[in-house]
Amino acid sequence: MPTPACRGYDTILFYDEAFVKDAKAICNGCAQRQECLDEALLREDFGVWGGTTSEERRLIREQRGISLDKPKVEEHPRCGTNAGYHRLAKLRQLGFKVPDCEPCRIAHSHYQADKIRKR
Repeated sequence: MPTPACRGYDTILFYDEAFVKDAKAICNGCAQRQECLDEALLREDFGVWGGTTSEERRLIREQRGISLDKPKVEEHPRCGTNAGYHRLAKLRQLGFKVPDCEPCRIAHSHYQADKIRKR
């Protein structure tokens, strides 16, 4: 079975409205797109899965008479945290134009300062 095209990308790309086009482009080049979509129609209510948004999947479910099982949502690093700062840095490394986040920058500065104090 081939590796999904999304493997290795930060999940924020698939859950943040600002990256819908990017997420869909990744999905459109994936050999497992149909399998992903089939699974998402049953279980996923949020994000881009199988090249579709939650609204597009809702319409497909309506057309096919499919009911949604309990959705599972992956937790993402919050804005204003060191993890959020690193998430944005990773997106920049991948070539995405991500705006600076002052709360994340401040949280990262505090994290670095705490790390130095603990030495």
